[in-house]
Amino acid sequence: LAGAGPAGAQSAGPGADKWAMSVFDRGPALAVSADGLTCQSREQREWHGSRATRGVAGRGKYYYEATVRDEGLCRMGFSTDQASLDLGTCRFGFGFGGTGKKSNNKQFDSYGRAFGKEEVLGCYLDLDNMEIYYTINGEDQGLAFSINNQFKGQTFYPAVVLKNAEMHFNFGDSPFKHKPFEGYKG
Repeated sequence: LAGAGPAGAQSAGPGADKWAMSVFDRGPALAVSADGLTCQSREQREWHGSRATRGVAGRGKYYYEATVRDEGLCRMGFSTDQASLDLGTCRFGFGFGGTGKKSNNKQFDSYGRAFGKEEVLGCYLDLDNMEIYYTINGEDQGLAFSINNQFKGQTFYPAVVLKNAEMHFNFGDSPFKHKPFEGYKG
């Protein structure tokens, strides 16, 4: 994940030395690849999610990319370790889904546009201003969330929830497909 500063990266469990989706902090029907960069759920009736092995806290601006690999339903974003793995359904998770809805605390609001297979989502977390933004194929979708200041000091983790879908993640170990906004290091 780009931009981790001195107060930035927090580890969470085995494999925490690199950015990856967790094989431990995940739903029972969600598969995570050996490198931790691809998540897949073939469950068609239920959502299954995961959080990354590391998170960020304090100050700074952070970015990661997620590529949709098929036509299932997906939602990605950020959550604290207190959040439900069903991203966006509790107050501790902030997601953006393929239907063009942003979600937090079971409130689903129109945001940006719908997205699908082969599209690349940019996920931005600005801890200096407590804001979350998303892009689709590099196109800014605007401010998604102004995060309540009660969350200052919390650790935020990249998160995903899938229903019959697959996503690939890039936390900055390889070149990003789209250049992050100014101030979000790549």
